[in-house]
Amino acid sequence: MGHQETHLTCQECGYDMRGRRGGDLCPECGKMFDDRHAVPHANKRSRNAIVWLVISIISMPIIGLVSLFPFVIGSMYSLKILRKSYYNRVPYHLSKRLKAISILMWCYGFEMIALIAINFILYF
Repeated sequence: MGHQETHLTCQECGYDMRGRRGGDLCPECGKMFDDRHAVPHANKRSRNAIVWLVISIISMPIIGLVSLFPFVIGSMYSLKILRKSYYNRVPYHLSKRLKAISILMWCYGFEMIALIAINFILYF
């Protein structure tokens, strides 16, 4: 799916909006069509964020708090996307990736809390 195709889909549901202008309503979900340019370099940044967050989740039980470094790197990639989304539109597929990134961040947080609780119980 090229840049042109993703630019011409509804931001909410992914409906094909070719032939429509900015401000038209999507016939599928009713959301207003945003015809601004898509967030630059978002595909690569979102993939990198997911990779770094998965690395941090997998490495947490092995290396503990050192896994905070890949978590911070993944968070910075997602922050760059979110900062650029203020003036640019977020394509449908990217909004799904941002939700996945959010879920991975929550998983990391819950995993950290669980490991701290287990260590507290075992050593005290």
